[in-house]
Order: sequence, then structure tokens, then C-alpha cells
Amino acid sequence: MTEISLLQRWNQRRGTL
Repeated sequence: MTEISLLQRWNQRRGTL
């Protein structure tokens, strides 16, 4: 798992917010 993967997931979650 890379930090970018986590960042991408976080960004998607923020998009829904």
C-alpha cells in the first residue's frame, strides 16, 4: 500500500462530503 493510494481514497471520501 502506498501513501498515494490512501490519499486517493481520502480524496474520494472528501468529494462526497
